[in-house]
Amino acid sequence: MPSFGKMFREITGNSPYPWQTRLYEQFSQGAFPSALDIPTGLGKTSVMTIWMLALATRTDCSKHIPTRLVYVVDRRAIVDQASAEALRLQAKISTVCGGAQKLNVSSLRGGGGSADGQEWLIEPHVPAIIVGTIDMIGSRLFFSGYGVGMNSRPFYAGMLGQDSLIILDETHLSPAMEMVLSDAQSIAKDVRHVLLPPRVMFMSATQRSGESADTFSLNDKDMRDPEIRKRYESEKILNIVEAEDVVQTVEKEARRMKGRVLVYLEKPRDVQKVSSALRRSKERVVTLTGTIRGFERDERAQDRDYIEFESGNPSNGRCFLISTSAGEVGVDLDADNMVCDLTTLDSMIQRLGRVNRSGGRQAKVTVVYTREAIDKGRKGKNQKGKVLMEELRKNTLEILRDIADGKIASDKTSGGRAPSASPATLSKIPHDRMKAAFSPTPETQPLTHDILDMWSMTSLYQKYASRPSVQYWLHGKPEAQAPETYVAWRADVQMIAGLGDDRVQEILDEYRILPHEIARGSSADVYRILQGMGDTNAVVLSGNACTVKKTSSIGKNEIEYATILLPCSAGGLIDGMLESAKHAVDDVADKESRTIRQHGVGDTCDGDVSGSGRRPLQRRRARIVVSPDGDGQYRVTGAVVGGSFQDQDISLKDWLEEHSQMTLVYRAELGASGDEDEASNEIMYYMEMLSRQGSTFTKKSLDEHHAEVEEEAGRIVSALDVLGQDLSDALIMAARIHDYGKARDHWQRCMRVAEDDRPLAKTGRRIRPLPLGGFRHEFASVVDSNDRSEVAEHPERDLILHLVAAHHGRARPCFKPDVLMDGDPIVELHNSMSRYARLQSRFGPWGLAWLEGLLRGADWATSAARDGRRTR
Repeated sequence: MPSFGKMFREITGNSPYPWQTRLYEQFSQGAFPSALDIPTGLGKTSVMTIWMLALATRTDCSKHIPTRLVYVVDRRAIVDQASAEALRLQAKISTVCGGAQKLNVSSLRGGGGSADGQEWLIEPHVPAIIVGTIDMIGSRLFFSGYGVGMNSRPFYAGMLGQDSLIILDETHLSPAMEMVLSDAQSIAKDVRHVLLPPRVMFMSATQRSGESADTFSLNDKDMRDPEIRKRYESEKILNIVEAEDVVQTVEKEARRMKGRVLVYLEKPRDVQKVSSALRRSKERVVTLTGTIRGFERDERAQDRDYIEFESGNPSNGRCFLISTSAGEVGVDLDADNMVCDLTTLDSMIQRLGRVNRSGGRQAKVTVVYTREAIDKGRKGKNQKGKVLMEELRKNTLEILRDIADGKIASDKTSGGRAPSASPATLSKIPHDRMKAAFSPTPETQPLTHDILDMWSMTSLYQKYASRPSVQYWLHGKPEAQAPETYVAWRADVQMIAGLGDDRVQEILDEYRILPHEIARGSSADVYRILQGMGDTNAVVLSGNACTVKKTSSIGKNEIEYATILLPCSAGGLIDGMLESAKHAVDDVADKESRTIRQHGVGDTCDGDVSGSGRRPLQRRRARIVVSPDGDGQYRVTGAVVGGSFQDQDISLKDWLEEHSQMTLVYRAELGASGDEDEASNEIMYYMEMLSRQGSTFTKKSLDEHHAEVEEEAGRIVSALDVLGQDLSDALIMAARIHDYGKARDHWQRCMRVAEDDRPLAKTGRRIRPLPLGGFRHEFASVVDSNDRSEVAEHPERDLILHLVAAHHGRARPCFKPDVLMDGDPIVELHNSMSRYARLQSRFGPWGLAWLEGLLRGADWATSAARDGRRTR
């Protein structure tokens, strides 16, 4: 195997810094520091490459290196850049390591939606990098996945919460997430049977709490490296300006600058004002805010002017990038000069890290403030005793003035060199002054076993369970941070609004809201916009609850951290941003984002690529309305086309021929088409299932299916090599019998299986099955396998039966009573709950969910190989 330095150069194009080599050596020994304190611009995201090379070159299997790296960030824009780095690694790792190394990559960055095609889930033994926001990763880790169907939530939680290295980037921005991850790490180890608990690492160039005992940071050898020194001492000359009108002054100061000018403003509406003024002067302008709908944001990220600001790209004349805090953190920008309003020190440090990032030149930085804000800051605290933001800004201003005057300076500020806000200088800020100028830490709640147990009972609908919302643990209490609301628009909302809450929930479980559909804003702003819409139908998604309501009746508090699905006719979006606007919004649910078009990965395929050189899975979608034609056939009378619902007139048969790779995932009656005796109009939801080698649906007998899943389960446990004999045997045994309940005549009849073909596990046809009633084949499999000698006598009998019961996400903790068929013992309902409780106590929530996920992954993998699908 080549040396680390050679492999790192082949993957990144650069020689490793000394600190990167040291970190690789630690990872190779199974040692993971609790914190990584590396200044901005010195390649922190290379931790993904370092982890992958440590895993690929491991020689001592007793030094466990987690199979999955989970990279958590506070800004969606950073997800794109971190994902791009992961994809570059994926493209090269197999060649660098001799052709045998596979890597799955997934990107989760929405505000209320998930994506499909998750190879990292169905291949738990294969290394994977999962990049996502706090909401996307955090909600999934804690069994509450935003935009994820309730039956898939334990699958995500288990794969994120076991055999994983969870890295929280820019930790100082997310103190609540830092706390809950620390608690989670402790809880995962506090069980009777510890499996592979997560490792957690906090990463930031701006630590709030100082260094812990095992913090990894730069040493003297690092400081002697020429490239590190150039970046660490990069010149950023401060100019502090007092103004009556910050926005106007920022615009004026920006016009005085040359090259790539980065402009930061706190409020999105101020970004709009300055960008509009500069555009009127025919300047090149790009805007970046975190509230933009994902589809429009993807389009802007590929803008030629935006790319010019990315590190390593040449300047092509004057250009302005105007941003809110969405462009402060983690985004790989390298502007020539900067103008900004005054904010807290932690944000100022991040802003300074986006100008003259690579060093070797001199940048001008102008900070604009108002005297009124500083005078307010001298009052100190509000009526509740909390520090005012103005006080924090005042403290920040004093620090910046001391830097500009040379009172705070690095050892290199000498010999006539002007005072500079370089990383070297920022490191000299006394910790007590830094802490007094940082944004306030939100009030948080500790994570307890009881809370986690409530979240992990995912098969209970919210209306039957009193689960607290995970948002308070991810972000802190609402008074500490203004709550947000996510908004999406679809053309079919008016049609499905009358179907009832449960049916709408089922539709959205199957036809999920994807990240590129989402815009976000403060809950207060969203509430104001909703109140201006009158009595428009809307769907409110909060926790596990789905409610159809009129916008006028939606309460202010119920939309906090909720997703609101609106009809396109309701308006509310201008240029991708939430506004009180009446004109219709484009439906982008079925559109490909530019990320997909250019790279083949992104929201609509979850960024998953197999690493095998085969093309990524893309799942196109379609919504149609069909009406009976009087001859027992259906015609397509409407469809979502080009962002809106349009009339159609084509037979359903012809439509299906034109969309041969589309599979029906849900259908619902909308109401009678005319005569009461006629069939009803229906809305149908289709998804395209693209095979790696062509899309086929293969008939499979029950014995054949069991044999395939058993073989795949054996492959997984062998590759992991951590379970021990009894647990490995239990997983393989569960695979052997998991669909045994499908042998029942009731299931075979409802699936329209011919007598001569029974029992089939897979029919091989796209059919409309007969109603199953409450029947669940998983429950029937448990009942019918209970007394089999190989199960009854196995030391892990409880685990075998639970894995069978839970392999579609149910039995956590119980089944609904209507699963009982004639002859089924009612006591088995109680037995399932008791088994769940015993196993949860033994393995812990994540350990049990991970074991369930191993069987589920084996089942999904065999279905994907046969049907050309990666999710169902």
